[in-house]
Amino acid sequence: MKSVQRKNSENQLNYDLSVSDLMSALVLIFILLLSTQLLELKRQSSIAIEFSKTRMELLEALKKEFPKSELESWGAEIDPKELSIRFKGEETIFLPESDILRDQFKKTLDDFFPRYIAVLMRPEFINEIDEIRIEGHTANPDNKFSEKKGYSDSIRLSQSRANNVLFYIMNRLYEEDEQKRNTIAIKESKRKINWVQKHISASGFAFAKPYPNEINPDWNSSRRVEFKIRTNTEKALQLIIEAAEGPAK
Repeated sequence: MKSVQRKNSENQLNYDLSVSDLMSALVLIFILLLSTQLLELKRQSSIAIEFSKTRMELLEALKKEFPKSELESWGAEIDPKELSIRFKGEETIFLPESDILRDQFKKTLDDFFPRYIAVLMRPEFINEIDEIRIEGHTANPDNKFSEKKGYSDSIRLSQSRANNVLFYIMNRLYEEDEQKRNTIAIKESKRKINWVQKHISASGFAFAKPYPNEINPDWNSSRRVEFKIRTNTEKALQLIIEAAEGPAK
């Protein structure tokens, strides 16, 4: 009888130890998972803080380089929310219903773009830039371009305008490069061209994004060109958001 009781006692002890070991393992797993989550939250928070810091510093640098009075003389403005510089009004940018740049806008770009790139290529910003996107936007007053052909024509025009702005500023960089004679100046010019080529793009949006908004659009100002900056931290934040949302269905 005592032998049976001793055996039962040993079994109970082994059971208690097994449960205790299991609970300890579960607690350890929980702690590890919690630690991982806390580290990920800390990483995401760090990226968000860096994103905000980079945007603010870049925005202030652009405002300092391009005073409001100068931007207004160009028919331009800085959009702090989009981190973009916006040139508004067809009458100051392109010929009517055309992708041909006006001579005055070419002069503006000759002044604007070298200074713009000089800001972005500063040591504190150059590694933060993921993309410089030139956006072309058209207008759709009275919804007269909403049909298939109208929309197709509008998207082609907006894309062509963005492309022609890109072609113009890049050609100016190539022309300046050809005029360099000093070895150091040539090297710096090549570096600038290579960097711009890797980061710049052009996109046409037709009338999909009216200015200042869809409810009360200003169709004249909606005909515009924007230079928009996308930072690496912004790209990282987007990846985090996409991962949190899960795979697209």
